[in-house]
Amino acid sequence: MPRRRTHCRHTLLAFLLVLFCTAPAVSDDAAFELDNGDAITYERFGAGGTGRVLLLPADEGFTDTEIAFAKGLAAQGLEVIYPHLHDSYFLTPGAFSLAAVPLDDLVGFVAHVDDAAVPLYLIANQRVAVIALEVAAAYQRRVPGRRPVGMVLLSPYLEATALQPGQPMRFHPAAMRSNLPLFLLQPASSSRAYLVPDTVAALERGGSPVFTRIEPDTRDAYHIWPEEITPYERERRQSLPAQIAQVLPLLAASEPAPLAEDYAGDRQARRNVVNALPQPIEDAPAAPALRLDDLDGRSWSTGDLRGRVVLLNFWATWCPPCIEELPALRRLQQRLSEADFSVVSVDVGEDRETVEDFLRSNGIELGYPVLIDGDAATVKDWNITGFPTSFVVDRVGRLRFGLIGAIAWDGDEVVALLRELLSE
Repeated sequence: MPRRRTHCRHTLLAFLLVLFCTAPAVSDDAAFELDNGDAITYERFGAGGTGRVLLLPADEGFTDTEIAFAKGLAAQGLEVIYPHLHDSYFLTPGAFSLAAVPLDDLVGFVAHVDDAAVPLYLIANQRVAVIALEVAAAYQRRVPGRRPVGMVLLSPYLEATALQPGQPMRFHPAAMRSNLPLFLLQPASSSRAYLVPDTVAALERGGSPVFTRIEPDTRDAYHIWPEEITPYERERRQSLPAQIAQVLPLLAASEPAPLAEDYAGDRQARRNVVNALPQPIEDAPAAPALRLDDLDGRSWSTGDLRGRVVLLNFWATWCPPCIEELPALRRLQQRLSEADFSVVSVDVGEDRETVEDFLRSNGIELGYPVLIDGDAATVKDWNITGFPTSFVVDRVGRLRFGLIGAIAWDGDEVVALLRELLSE
């Protein structure tokens, strides 16, 4: 996920635009005045006649890499509109921050930049993809006869509510009622890659023609990450504007479906949930089937977990939070070594050689088994919607607790919770 950098004031912004200019694109500052007298400030890059792109900013706010992405699109002959929504509404960057922007304001802004002279496309990343879908539907409803030609969704997060461990994802109504042609680009090194078939099915429910590309060896939002990225991700970042420019005519040539009669783009609240402790799993269902080999070639099944309390951790070597919590998992195993407790991890979607090379090259000795799920079969069986995901399985094989995300597993509160389960 991209990290954030607060938008700078105009003097520093001007300096950054010169410093990071990587494409021969002209930037013009402008403002769209709202009915209440406030304004949405925005930048316009390029003056191409092949298409106009409304690039919605990431939830995390302004970054120079996002501006470089806008310039890269402009270098492909596109006119790019980039609204500074955080500045315009005095929003603190962060997950779901742009949900505070009134839908009516966004619809008015789309009408402002859509003069029908050239095709208009929307591009949105991660959580902002839902906002793009909401705006596109509301715009068509409230401005009859006008619509964006299509949308590009990059690593879209389309859930309706916070993800729950062991539960399938519930898609936002805006995703299931989309009618415009869509291009979905999903990096492969992401839990979302395993959800692409379900995502496409949800988007097609509203009639949207959906074109999909899985980008190998890249992580979510690699195109705007300010941090260090791999050489391959940097190469793909540089080529992404050209890739998008090539697919836009395909969207323009595709026919939209009629907009769903029962959907006017009404917003549904979404929120980010960060849990510091594993959460109880309702009704404590039986753990799904499991049959995998570990790095030593030993075969494991669900039955092998019986008789002990087991923390089952699903992870991947490309996942930074997964890596961050490995030392805590090892310390937890050591702290409860005298009890009938085991940490067992499942690496998802990678082969044994990849995992062994990662552990060896980083000098990591885990002290607990690593099972290899190269085919990612556990994603569907266990409803894995994010990495890392962990489950606490009791002695009789029931799922008692679950967590999506990384925590300090060797903390006193976690250990107390596990000791209580061990005492049953």
